[in-house]
Amino acid sequence: MFNSPTATIEMTLGVFPRIARYPIDFSLPETQIRMVRNKAKYESFSEVMAQCVRGKRVLEIGTGSGVLALMAVAYGAAKVVAVDRETVTHMTRAMFKDYRQSKQIELVEGDVFDLDTPLGKFDVILSETIGYLGFEENIVPILSYARKHFGTSQTIVIPADMAVTLEPTQFEAELPHESPHLTLNQRRPQTFERIQASKPVKLGGKSKSELEVVEIWRAPLETRIDAIAVYFSSTLFAQTRITNRDNPDWPHCIIPLGNSVQVGAGKIVDCRMKLVASAQESYEAEIRVKDAAGLSRSTSSFETPEICIESLPPVANTLDALRKEVEATLRALNLFDRLA
Repeated sequence: MFNSPTATIEMTLGVFPRIARYPIDFSLPETQIRMVRNKAKYESFSEVMAQCVRGKRVLEIGTGSGVLALMAVAYGAAKVVAVDRETVTHMTRAMFKDYRQSKQIELVEGDVFDLDTPLGKFDVILSETIGYLGFEENIVPILSYARKHFGTSQTIVIPADMAVTLEPTQFEAELPHESPHLTLNQRRPQTFERIQASKPVKLGGKSKSELEVVEIWRAPLETRIDAIAVYFSSTLFAQTRITNRDNPDWPHCIIPLGNSVQVGAGKIVDCRMKLVASAQESYEAEIRVKDAAGLSRSTSSFETPEICIESLPPVANTLDALRKEVEATLRALNLFDRLA
């Protein structure tokens, strides 16, 4: 048991200029379906886009199903350019065929870092490249690069910031997976009291080679740590925020510790996620639980492509199923008739 005043949980990842390996395959309809089903997220995007895209030039990076690009058209954008890799854009084209107004969207294939097409400058740059650990889909360098090359000092970047929560978690039963995994299960009532939250990272500014997330918690009672639950929240624009915390349609990541750790009542748990630039094609993560003397009590190391998604409920993996989800989302937002 921890009798020392401080236990430290350190999490280290790399932030890379670009990533080739992800824990999920964005070229699959089932991946896009899981994203499109997140109605609360798109309601927030809809609220923001209604305020800031009318008459504007809009660039979307990582368009996937094309929902955000279609929403921009529905809200009166003067020009919409949607970018994604060629492994994904076949789905985007299939979705756009169903909407007459999609002719206003220019679909560009490629990695945003390598685009040969002269795109010009944009009033609004937006992206949905938010990872399950917050940063591992490269949203920081993507929006930094896009703002520098395709924006101006007046360009609105959506999302505007990203904050990550690293919450020590206790489980009553044996963990369903020994490796990091995604889950839609709602979290248990919080055992720890958060006394210091991590600072949001501004998006669209200079891309730092090193980022650090710091969260400090207090255990009101003697308790056990089995894993770290990772959540994120992000300001889209003004006061509108999105988060995967307590969102039944947006998975969060559970990272089991190598072994459970007892923490004494009133003791402090210091959680840190350090993000360091690397030349690898994926993120490497390491979690350590230490006592005040610096002795390691538990360690968990992994690469982000190892994050297990098998615990998520199965969904259809067809373009027809994706079409139905896109239509359902646009109808729920009262935008379908503007596009059909």
